[in-house]
Amino acid sequence: MASQDDKKTTSSVVDVNDPDTAAFGSRLLKDKDAVFEHNAWDNVEWDSEQEEYAKKQIEKHAESPVPAGEQDKYHIEAAEYWNKFYEKNENKFFKDRHWLRLEFPELFQTTDENVRLDLCLVAAFLESFDHVSNFLANLLQAGKKIVMEIGCGAGNTMFPLLQESHNPDLFVYACDFSSTAVDVVKNNPNYDIKRSHAFVWDLTSPTLPEFIEPGTVDVVVLIFVLSAIRPEQWERAVENLHKLLKPGGLVVFRDYGRYDLAQLRFKGGRMLSENFYIRGDGTRVYFFTPEEIEHIFSRLHESCQFTIEQNAVDRRLIVNRSRKLKMYRGMTIFVGIVGSIGGILYRDRVKAAEARESLAVRVRHLAEEPLGPRELPRKVIVYLSAPPGDGIDKSRLWFREYVKPILVSSALDYEVKEGRTPGKIQSMIFEQILQRRKVAAGLAPDPSTASGFAPLVPPRSELEGIVCVGRQAWREVLNGLDEGCRASLVDEVGEVKVGSTFSGEEVKSTESDDSTKEKDLLAASKPPVPEKPATPTPPPAPTQYTPTSDENFTLPPSFANIGYVPHHNLVGWGKVPQRLYLWVNDYIRVQQVGERVVHIVLGKTRAFRAGQDEEIGADERALWITDVGKQEAERDRVVLDGRIAERLEVYTE
Repeated sequence: MASQDDKKTTSSVVDVNDPDTAAFGSRLLKDKDAVFEHNAWDNVEWDSEQEEYAKKQIEKHAESPVPAGEQDKYHIEAAEYWNKFYEKNENKFFKDRHWLRLEFPELFQTTDENVRLDLCLVAAFLESFDHVSNFLANLLQAGKKIVMEIGCGAGNTMFPLLQESHNPDLFVYACDFSSTAVDVVKNNPNYDIKRSHAFVWDLTSPTLPEFIEPGTVDVVVLIFVLSAIRPEQWERAVENLHKLLKPGGLVVFRDYGRYDLAQLRFKGGRMLSENFYIRGDGTRVYFFTPEEIEHIFSRLHESCQFTIEQNAVDRRLIVNRSRKLKMYRGMTIFVGIVGSIGGILYRDRVKAAEARESLAVRVRHLAEEPLGPRELPRKVIVYLSAPPGDGIDKSRLWFREYVKPILVSSALDYEVKEGRTPGKIQSMIFEQILQRRKVAAGLAPDPSTASGFAPLVPPRSELEGIVCVGRQAWREVLNGLDEGCRASLVDEVGEVKVGSTFSGEEVKSTESDDSTKEKDLLAASKPPVPEKPATPTPPPAPTQYTPTSDENFTLPPSFANIGYVPHHNLVGWGKVPQRLYLWVNDYIRVQQVGERVVHIVLGKTRAFRAGQDEEIGADERALWITDVGKQEAERDRVVLDGRIAERLEVYTE
């Protein structure tokens, strides 16, 4: 939030003490004897006597409020009262707001061609990175701007704004919760559906308009709107404003100020609650202080806070010179900026949630299909490997964020196996394939019948489906298949270890029992000598897989379908711009990775393409920029016998 010294505090954005400024907002009453020389005076400060009179009037209002039994109807039928208002007055009651350019020049930045709103997302060190520079340029680009007038009434802001616009790409949304008001706008001869769209919407609605994407509006105009909303609903209104605005977007606000002439004129039986009234036509109105406005937009909603650029009271003295009457008007004026990062992140969260839901919808029917009494759900094994030069936690997080939600939505059974060191996944696949070959050759018992009892349900192969998360897992699975098919089915006899064994009678000790006990006591009295920790044996350096001869080559009865899920692990300072970009556009990864998982879940497969599919995921090598990663890239070679490739099925991309 800007400091008080940095905020605009005058009612007009121009310097009222500058003789060269426009007359609006600069007529100051310096001589009280001259009060009746003009019809109006600007920035008139109240004295203590005037403020005391106002407080007494409010106290009188509180003494005779609207009866409790009648209050609910004004809240429930609020839209209907405004419908009756516009049926009676149409577009004749409010005048077009041509003062907007003087009061809110920020609003007209959207109408001038090639003028950009100043967004707060600027990082000088990123300028040298093309990827993020282009991203920032898109955020800051001139051209299409979206203004949304909430509580448009008869369009008294929209039509002057479009008439004065020099920007052909300016588009204005105009909404009101009075359907009659929206009809008035649409019946205006200046209504242009190419440049504007009027519709019915309540700012306190639990949902945004379906045709407005969150985080896309440049400026929201909120003039005499919040005062018509019940105080209990302000928090929802602020939340919706925050959702609508893009990073750096503006809220321009003008409404009734505390002790305004309109408030003091109320008679008894009009107060709904403190500073909240009903007019004679049944419409509601609240009277604000600047402190309340600051609280509403910066502290009322914890996650939807605005930076306050201007928060002031327009105090104007209106005089009736013939009757010598003085009437004080007070309007609160506010300009707020929605936080840049907060707006971007909210937009990304919404789009990511929408992407996950759209993917889940495509597979949810599988979870709803009933299984037979002796039928098990389909199962896949998910292999995770630590990215080269990084930890396994990165792969776990990737799986949890982009893969697991789709598996859960489909009720697909899955098991996660981790390869924390290079070659671990290849070793697991090798052992499984070798064991299945042994079972098929009758050299090992079948695990499904080893108990001697018939299984209650048909046995399910552990290799029913394989999901490889990342290029490294993909390579090790394929190499493991090749290695497992080449290994000998006969276990080789290992070397006999030479030890100190004795034959014949056991050698007996010649020492007496007493001397033995004495030695034991002496040994017990000595402080224990800490054992020297064993030096951990470093794991053997991984080497590139080299196939053995195929003299023992046989195939198992079948192979599991295999699928690849990309894992782009961005490390190093050089990837900071790309990481920042994806941090605020995570929905892109949700969609791209999720699309692969959907195909796996749906079981869509094709034949393995020898000579091509070995290189699936090879683009990840460009991300292996650490020393360990570079070594891994040199070893990144798949060896797969053609006889295996002929029988493999891979999940489609």
